[in-house]
Amino acid sequence: MLQNAFQDEACAELFSDARLLAAMARFEGALAGASAAASIVSAADAKIIAQVCAGAKFDAVALARDARRAGTLTIPFVKSLTGQVAAVSPEAARWVHFGATSQDVIDTAVVLCLGDAAARIVTLSKHVGDAAAALASAHRATPTVARTLLQPAVPVPFGWKAAVWLSLVGNCHAAFIRAARESQVLQFGGAGGTLAAYGTRGDALATSLATALGLQAPAITWHSARDGFARLGSETALLAGAAGKIARDVSLLMQPEVGEAFEQFVGRVESDLGADLLEQFERCPVDELIRQFADVGNVFKPPPHEPLDRGNGVDRVGGGGFQGLKTNLPTLAWHEAHHRGQNHPPLIVGQALGHTVSNRRHQ
Repeated sequence: MLQNAFQDEACAELFSDARLLAAMARFEGALAGASAAASIVSAADAKIIAQVCAGAKFDAVALARDARRAGTLTIPFVKSLTGQVAAVSPEAARWVHFGATSQDVIDTAVVLCLGDAAARIVTLSKHVGDAAAALASAHRATPTVARTLLQPAVPVPFGWKAAVWLSLVGNCHAAFIRAARESQVLQFGGAGGTLAAYGTRGDALATSLATALGLQAPAITWHSARDGFARLGSETALLAGAAGKIARDVSLLMQPEVGEAFEQFVGRVESDLGADLLEQFERCPVDELIRQFADVGNVFKPPPHEPLDRGNGVDRVGGGGFQGLKTNLPTLAWHEAHHRGQNHPPLIVGQALGHTVSNRRHQ
């Protein structure tokens, strides 16, 4: 799809309709198994539910249309799944989704998708770090120019610039891994959040369900406590911001009047442009522009979050935006307190996780 032009296709696929629906079905199948282990559902009925969930088929377009009327995707999803189970065993169909609530299914499915996507991002960001480390080592003595407010300052090794990139990506990489790991928590509370439908067996069932899904069991339901998602979203924005900073640096270093770096040449593209103009175009920082598009710190951030930009200087010091931090950080704190007071839930755009950075090359 055209929207994948500026996304990592593998990561975007992990948030496709099919993947989300499969994760929802996986939750329902695991719930049936955990319920059988807790002697709430018969083993025979649980087996039928799990088998149907493993091969269930869904019409995403129809589900989306019905979800608009129902107010949640879970309602038409469970209706469709129950019908598929009923076709095999009407008795087993009575136990589909028993004791759970809509948000349990949606949140847990998103957590499962996030786990796979986070693993992809960790791999890609490690490639970026490795590339920066290789540049830092190879160009320890390659002379370039440091710049303050984009003006030439003193000579520095290009390896030093790459080492700065490495430190930025390395810090964000480690923080992202922690946030991703902490986000892998089962959502399971039932209609009121207390697992009341399961009586005294609720906690044991939750532990069994979490184990089956490869997730952490929650200390308590987090239906209205969204800090885990918010923290992962923040660390994702910082990691993407680090990529955007490197991209901006490289695009500036590729200017003809600077000429300190360039992207790896990957071959001529057929074009009606004249040969001279085509050659000039092929030296444009196309890859770096894509990385800048991928900077969710720019794309999805409202004005109060400008520190994501201003904290990342262009080249060495850049345009001086750092000086605005003394006013923007208090503003950010005020907006955060205000939004918390108004109980505005944080929003995470899942496919933003798919935006990544490729290796760079300096000569």
